[in-house]
Amino acid sequence: MSGTHSILAPSSAPIWAHCPGSVPLGLAYEDDTSPEALEGFEAHSLAAWVLGQADRFAGASVDDIRTTIKNAAAQQEIALTDDMLWGAALYVTTVLSIMDRHNLYAGPNVGIEIKINCPRIHEKCFGTPDAWIWHYPTKTLYIFDFKFGYGVVDVFSNYQLVAYYAGLIDLLGIKGGETKIKFCINQPRAPHSDGPVRVWETTADQLTPFINHLHSQAEFALGRAPLCTAGTHCRYCPALVDCATAQKNAEQWIAFRGTSAWLSQSTEQCGHELTVLGVAIEALTHRRTALETRVEKQLRGGARVPGWGLKQTYGHRVWTIPGDVVNEIGSVNNLKLTVEKSVTPAQAERLGLEKELIEAYTKRPDKGLKLKQAREENIRAIFEGGKGKL
Repeated sequence: MSGTHSILAPSSAPIWAHCPGSVPLGLAYEDDTSPEALEGFEAHSLAAWVLGQADRFAGASVDDIRTTIKNAAAQQEIALTDDMLWGAALYVTTVLSIMDRHNLYAGPNVGIEIKINCPRIHEKCFGTPDAWIWHYPTKTLYIFDFKFGYGVVDVFSNYQLVAYYAGLIDLLGIKGGETKIKFCINQPRAPHSDGPVRVWETTADQLTPFINHLHSQAEFALGRAPLCTAGTHCRYCPALVDCATAQKNAEQWIAFRGTSAWLSQSTEQCGHELTVLGVAIEALTHRRTALETRVEKQLRGGARVPGWGLKQTYGHRVWTIPGDVVNEIGSVNNLKLTVEKSVTPAQAERLGLEKELIEAYTKRPDKGLKLKQAREENIRAIFEGGKGKL
């Protein structure tokens, strides 16, 4: 969360690792200052404030952490939402659990929002990991990342975390060898089958190809006329709307004229085409979302956009009178206008109910089999260590 950004920021490595041309294109755009981005920044700030004095909270309960965050928000005049409270508390307790395990809360082997350089990637690559812990006795390096958005971020093969690792091994003088690396993403608001806390456990040897790839792409990005490559990684690229490559990639899926012919596809061909279509649909969806945001902004500014306009929309009807008055109206008309129901298990967890207690009295209904793509990173995770535990 530093004030100065690297032209080769680790946070955007998941983009430029696939598209070197995104780096020079992205220079024309300012940082995201949307309300959502501000909310995420404030959630990070509160979490960092607590972890910056972690020794005070050794062995603290989730309720203690939640209370501390509430008080910190009040002192800093931050408008704390339930999502911010739950997300920050989840992240803080995750990091504290490792600090408690190793009795390691501060010092040169702990970093909370500390800027690091990543020269193995490029001399102009630097960034600020949310948190990291190097436990020398067990040769284990933990790198944490707190994601507050709704879009799922995979922890496996995550280039942002790899870039941080590349900087930390130089900062800490880690030689590799028997070192265990545990990357951990905390993402409270993005539904994922592995839950909001996801871990990629790997080794130095397995990360070497990732570092080499980032180094090569960084060199290309700052070289002469770096190429752009469109794909699903375009989702968070600031230049998505204005990128000619992304536009051409979208146009190629719109129309194609050919002769009438019967196409008989094998099982392998069907699977391949379904994979290609999935990638295409995701890429098109990201471009459409970016264009919708741009066009809406232009319309609100008074511009005329052919074929598009702003239409007033309305939500569901809500009462304009207090609940007790609604009940009285119901009584007069012999109707029960109130419905009592329990909160969901997820809501109960956010309110602070212990996870073990929730698990004891809940179940996941069997919804049958559903077609799901076996993504490359998931397959590799199985054979390369992949999913791990903190």
